[in-house]
Amino acid sequence: MTLGPCRWIKDWYRNGHEIKIVLDEFEEQSISFTYGDLFPTMRYKDGKPYRGNV
Repeated sequence: MTLGPCRWIKDWYRNGHEIKIVLDEFEEQSISFTYGDLFPTMRYKDGKPYRGNV
């Protein structure tokens, strides 16, 4: 899941869509944020230090 719309990811699918879920629907303990954890972003070559690391 991504926070906010991402046309790049949506374009991976023939009929890609997005949904909106109000953050209040989630328990606070169940949410975490990480940088570049999507597998395709690991191969994205933009020089960021977290690319290619798990």
